[in-house]
Amino acid sequence: MRKGSTFIGKSGSTGARVVGLTSRPGSAGARVAGLILALTVFCSVVGADSSFAGQARPGGVRSAVTGKRHAFNRAGAELLALRNQNSDASARINSRSVKDLTVLWQVKSKDLITHEPLVHNSRVYFADWGGKVYSVDALSGKVIWEKSIEQVDPTWGWHGFAGTGVVGNGVLFEASAEGNLFAINLQSGDVIWKAKFTEKPFAGSIGTLLYYRKTVYVPVSSLDEGMDQQKGFVTDFQGCVEAYDAVDGKHVWEFETVTDSGNGAAVWGGFALDVETNTLYFTTGNNYTGEATKMSDAIIAVDASTGEFKWSRQCTEGDIWTVAQPKNGPDYDFGAAPQLFETKIDGKMRKLVAACQKSGTLWVLDRMNGAVVWTAKLGAGSAGGGFMAPAAIDKTMIYAWANNAYPYGEPEKHPMDVAAFDQANGNILWKKAQAQPAWLTEAGFLSDDVFLVGSLDGKIRAYVKKNGELVWTSRQMDSISTSIFVSRDRMYFGTGIPSGFGGRGESGTVYCLGITE
Repeated sequence: MRKGSTFIGKSGSTGARVVGLTSRPGSAGARVAGLILALTVFCSVVGADSSFAGQARPGGVRSAVTGKRHAFNRAGAELLALRNQNSDASARINSRSVKDLTVLWQVKSKDLITHEPLVHNSRVYFADWGGKVYSVDALSGKVIWEKSIEQVDPTWGWHGFAGTGVVGNGVLFEASAEGNLFAINLQSGDVIWKAKFTEKPFAGSIGTLLYYRKTVYVPVSSLDEGMDQQKGFVTDFQGCVEAYDAVDGKHVWEFETVTDSGNGAAVWGGFALDVETNTLYFTTGNNYTGEATKMSDAIIAVDASTGEFKWSRQCTEGDIWTVAQPKNGPDYDFGAAPQLFETKIDGKMRKLVAACQKSGTLWVLDRMNGAVVWTAKLGAGSAGGGFMAPAAIDKTMIYAWANNAYPYGEPEKHPMDVAAFDQANGNILWKKAQAQPAWLTEAGFLSDDVFLVGSLDGKIRAYVKKNGELVWTSRQMDSISTSIFVSRDRMYFGTGIPSGFGGRGESGTVYCLGITE
């Protein structure tokens, strides 16, 4: 893979290739969300990762609705983001106020948006499938700048910025489905540097980036899994995680998850990072062809500085699957990023990592060695889930939604389950079976005492965290297409998923909802 980086307007530079563990036997896989153009599979891991890993929260934002100034502990917020918990106990949207939410602004794009809105210093940043990046005023919704920075091929199953970027050290980082990583000036939208992180012809990133200590981490996946329907097509992809210097775009290290370049290895979601042990966690999916490998459908831990392997836990063995050969395996890969938390078990505080799998299994492991602590089931496993996105985590519980073998059509006829799990043992504390229509790959959000969950029917619903009571349903919109994020008294998300996946809308819109008093 070529790891060149180019400063825009400056002399070019090439990052040295430092292999973290490229020769170690590995595995990979793919998370599939449906067929596009009858060629490939769709996977909007935005967070679906999906998740909010590495995203900085806003600081010092005054609400146009309440007039109150939002004060934030940035260091604490960034630490929580690295843990990827999708929750905020201090948020002002709760079971009492959620009914007062109203649309404050919306920004439309002619292209799809599956990029979770990134809220940072009174601005909201997002990008679309057309290769365009946006900066919007967080209070008014006024577009500050919009820049087309990637040349896309719209015939691809996904293209442009189908994943979610990250803000770090005053720079916006975005990775495209075409395989390019961009560092972007927050104030002007100008590209500072650009790096090519893969030379595989159909590889790129549709996951969530992470920033930590001047390093940007990129999950790599590809279209190969769905393109093998074409006569004569041979899969030629091994997924990986790529680490880049955030300042100059030089390549730092690479972790390849299989040795055979045609056997998958997609890393679909995002990351979690333990700052105390300097450990980076990510998940993989199924193999494509050939022999099954030991790190397919797995949770993996590596050194965040070097990419050196620490441990892996395979959760489904022998899962070899492509669109053209669906009977070879169950397609139980991970699309959801890992999540970190601590809880007391048998009187001792344990440091744990959780990951939600398309099999419908929630895995909780000891994050020091990968030993299984407990598992729990929700929904029915299939290519459409089971679990399709990360959960939301507070101090004692885990809140999650899971599809019931969603076939990528008629989501109202295939409703999801929503539940809360005890962190210590995985016991279900409450469960709402067939609670609402199916969703794709986006994460819900725990705002104070309500769990907010979107759906392909274009509505967001709020469940009280202590008992699962449904206390609010939003107005009708296009299908919710991004993970949900709450900052104080505001909720941010995107909409628009094509009808071919059971969705509403062929273009994208980013919404801001706020509490009116």
